[in-house]
Amino acid sequence: ALLDTLSFLETTMDNLTDMSDPVMTKMNVSHYCAYNFDCCFAPDGDASITGTEFSSIHGDKQADAEFIITGLEDYPAIFKVEYLMVQVLIVSNMLKDYANEEFRNTMEVLGQIISTIISAVSEGTVNIDYRIIAAGLTYICASFQSIKDFYQVIKGQRAVIFEYEGEKMVTFSYRDFLYLFALCTPVEELLERSHEVLERDYGELYKGITLEADFRGDAYSVTKSYQLYEK
Repeated sequence: ALLDTLSFLETTMDNLTDMSDPVMTKMNVSHYCAYNFDCCFAPDGDASITGTEFSSIHGDKQADAEFIITGLEDYPAIFKVEYLMVQVLIVSNMLKDYANEEFRNTMEVLGQIISTIISAVSEGTVNIDYRIIAAGLTYICASFQSIKDFYQVIKGQRAVIFEYEGEKMVTFSYRDFLYLFALCTPVEELLERSHEVLERDYGELYKGITLEADFRGDAYSVTKSYQLYEK
């Protein structure tokens, strides 16, 4: 699961290094879908694009942003987003731990001790590189650290994704996680699902306007719509 998440994040970063028009469109659409639809664990002070609280629109919480990202309904969508979020938190905690020289040295010493014990018990038939053990210990520590971070996020707070020498360099709210996951979802799927949610809440949507006029016996017509809906 950890390796899948690393691949997932690597692919996202590779896609974002290209500042072409399609990538900019993807970033804008992802931002719109992540920050402007109701979600299950909204950050403190969260509101719609118009400043209206989602509770006044739906009453109860709706996992609309999660649905737009995953294509799943209700709890399956929430669980999938939570799973991805936990994996990202584990990766971030491992990065923070590796950036801490004292912690890193401690893990390496413990790895050497455990490797020596395993070799002695097995009478030399099993030799495990201490660096592998150190990485495993770091993963276990990061997993426990992520529990606290996860709880903070679902309570509306921000989790520290990366810090160096006590300085918080990157922090994420639940909406920020949604944005990250939206970046890994095809734009067509984001637009289709967001349109489905909007039609559910507001009925049939008008996407443009047509103007017609007669001038000296000739009929003139022009149709314009939002750029996203123009073919």
